[in-house]
Amino acid sequence: MRCVSENDDGGKESTTTYQILESVQSGGSAASLVMLKPLQGRTHQLRVHCAEILGLHIIGDKKYCNARVAEEEDLQLCLHALHLRLCWTDREVRCVAPIPEHFRAAALRFGFTLKTLTDIESRLMKSANPVSSISLRRPLGPAIV
Repeated sequence: MRCVSENDDGGKESTTTYQILESVQSGGSAASLVMLKPLQGRTHQLRVHCAEILGLHIIGDKKYCNARVAEEEDLQLCLHALHLRLCWTDREVRCVAPIPEHFRAAALRFGFTLKTLTDIESRLMKSANPVSSISLRRPLGPAIV
């Protein structure tokens, strides 16, 4: 995904790769667990790319989605850095953080199983490599990333 707003004077291009980890549909709602990898670090880059390019908001995002939807969901922002890898010229720092409780509760509410969340969390926390593949499938419903 790449984005520069047409109305943004002097805006800088930003690129995000994404991979859909799991999708669920239940009744009239659908959601996807999505792994995002920003190649730059622009303010709100991931939130903007989900909303403007994929056309889907991150669950709980009251800034970049329809306000009515955000109020109905009444959830905190479901955007979490499970795994960060920061590289400098002479060293690399790797940080991992488990899925927070509000994120876990939102995922369960949208129909993901605890086993799915645990399996994804375990697999990603063991991985030292960044996302290298991009899924061309479009996520279902609002994203949990």
